[in-house]
Amino acid sequence: MHKKIFHFAYVMTFLSQTVFSFACPFGIWWLIGYLLHNKAGLGKWSLALCVVIGALLGVYSMFHYIITTVDWAAKEDKSGTAEIKKENQK
Repeated sequence: MHKKIFHFAYVMTFLSQTVFSFACPFGIWWLIGYLLHNKAGLGKWSLALCVVIGALLGVYSMFHYIITTVDWAAKEDKSGTAEIKKENQK
């Protein structure tokens, strides 16, 4: 039972970090575009451009996080199962 709780917590942490890694660059670039459009008086193109840049950087950041986390988890699983097999052979 406790393993299911830890697995659920791990999945929820992974999902929240994935969303956070997308939302931060997108939100920051949206804010920059909003300020350029409303405060600096530039056209709507500045807001649109910043939203596109933020979305692209957000997707890049999200996939970077997913790939590095999956690689790390795969290495941990391999080393963990190898140690368990060695202990069972003794």
